[in-house]
Amino acid sequence: MPTLGALAPALLLALFGFWCGTFRGAAAWPQAALGPAVLLLVALAGARSAVDPLGLGRAGRLLPWAAFAAALASWSASPVPRAGRVGLMLAPALLWAVPALARAWSTASRRDLGIAAWAASVAAVAGTALGQQVATSGHRAALPLGHHNLLAAFLVITLPVAALAWRRPGLSRVLAVAAVILGVAAVLASRSWLGLLALAAILLVASRRLPRLRRLVAGLALLALAALVPRAERMLAGADLSASGRWVYARAALEGLAARPAPGWGPGSTPWLLAEWLRPLPGVNPPGEVVGEAHSLPLQVAFELGLPGLALLIGVGGLFVLRRWRALESVQDPALSRAGLLGLGAGAIVALGGAHLSVPAIPVALMAAAAATLVGAAAAPRGAGWLGQAIVAGYVVSACIVLSGPVRAHAAYERGRAAPSRGAAVASLARAVALDPGFPLYRARAAWASEATAVERAAASRRAASEARGVAALWLRSGVDSFEAGEYEASRSAFEAAMALDPLSGVPPFLAFVASGGEDLDCAARALAAEPRLAAATFWRRVPAARERALARLATWPGLPPGYGAELARRLEPVPEPADDEVDLAVQMDVTPALAVSLHQFRRSPWVVDVARVRLERRTVRGLSGVASAVRVGTPKSAFPHDRCAPADA
Repeated sequence: MPTLGALAPALLLALFGFWCGTFRGAAAWPQAALGPAVLLLVALAGARSAVDPLGLGRAGRLLPWAAFAAALASWSASPVPRAGRVGLMLAPALLWAVPALARAWSTASRRDLGIAAWAASVAAVAGTALGQQVATSGHRAALPLGHHNLLAAFLVITLPVAALAWRRPGLSRVLAVAAVILGVAAVLASRSWLGLLALAAILLVASRRLPRLRRLVAGLALLALAALVPRAERMLAGADLSASGRWVYARAALEGLAARPAPGWGPGSTPWLLAEWLRPLPGVNPPGEVVGEAHSLPLQVAFELGLPGLALLIGVGGLFVLRRWRALESVQDPALSRAGLLGLGAGAIVALGGAHLSVPAIPVALMAAAAATLVGAAAAPRGAGWLGQAIVAGYVVSACIVLSGPVRAHAAYERGRAAPSRGAAVASLARAVALDPGFPLYRARAAWASEATAVERAAASRRAASEARGVAALWLRSGVDSFEAGEYEASRSAFEAAMALDPLSGVPPFLAFVASGGEDLDCAARALAAEPRLAAATFWRRVPAARERALARLATWPGLPPGYGAELARRLEPVPEPADDEVDLAVQMDVTPALAVSLHQFRRSPWVVDVARVRLERRTVRGLSGVASAVRVGTPKSAFPHDRCAPADA
């Protein structure tokens, strides 16, 4: 049993890094249930440090709980409280797990064993990433975490502690060498810009304490810095699409924060609300882009918890680092504390360009690094006796009760995905809605699969979209359902909401045009500006003069290439009579798993479904294929306003 305790940090890293904490694994069943269960069990072991789990001392021990109280206040005022319920319930578990893991390495022999196992876990993750990249001829190393930035973040946080396995000869030293070589190679192969910057920082700091290897380590640091230069040049020149996209996300988070600076929008609200302030740039952001995070942890925390919440969390982190730094001379293992601090510093660097809290492997890695800094501290967290243990036990029981509904609902959702028949899927989805009625995805999918009347389906679909608020796909499907129910005003409102959330897509404004009975030519023109293939829609047969008038409006549409409307008109063939040679322009959800709405915005496994379809005349589509799909490149965003069909100066 003592041996198992010493292995606990490494086992957690392996479990979350390979299975229940990865980008896709944390959204799948049963991994999504196992991760919280493990964290709650570890939290029980931290009961003796219930009052001051981070060892902040008498003056600072209430600071983490003040931050938690701020998060509770933000959650209570959130328009989407369901989004943050699970994360909020697990936040204390992450706090109490830190001293529990620290006590796992309470003796020198346990530390040696635990650090060697830690190095083995890091080497396994990095080796898997490199092996998968070679096997799949991937552009960037990403697995097993599921994304190159996640992989780089996990490795730079855990590498410093893994390198300490070098201190013990034999297998431990071999594992240290493997972890460092494979870890550095995997970060380089990930091509994560901030990951490489964090790696360079780690190597530069480490070179000061490795006199025999100083030149080698400093050389590796310079290699990592050199890898940053080409992309840094593109960023400075404004030619880096990723950096430009991140500025779009950052601006959205800042605008959302300005609208609600004190309470924020609630924990976990970013994927459900951020799109309300997102103003995508043509040529930078693709139509239908799914944005699940603000791509910057400080900005996302501010957006969700407000400025007071951000200040409190920065205070917690800053005080923790200050306490550990001042206690370095009095701890049992100063090198381990320094390695933990170095990992936390690397985590802070990558957090500037990523908000990975919904992928548990990263918070768990940070938690483990924090535990490493706490090992043997002179000011180690002290217990609160039976009262502290009762507090933690009560919390764990309460968390199990609160989370039981969402966990069982998730299981029902997965049964619905795998159901052999539509009836079985409907029954499973109805069960999911009953167990977790506030989760919009369950309600939406239950409505879409339901055999109820069109009016009932439309009402349920509309409710799901309004509960998520900022998810364009749900509004688009809600508009389709309302249109099929004959509720044309409701459908038009839903299409306009989808257009506001996804301004670069041509389908929502076109369907708004259809819902208007072919009268709203501004929406028709905007649809053609965004998606040339919609000029081949069979709906034009009902309003034969509308297409020419919509094309004429494109002549004065700001930002479009000169003669774009005329070129479209030239390539069009006369609207044919109904024919069999037709094809659908389909808008589907979750077709590409890595870009799935269910995965990014709801943290659930992808489940392909039609959201909307527009019938096109195949021959005409072929004639339009030469009209540049690159029409959006370089087009000002004013050509696709978020709050109306026509630009102000059209």
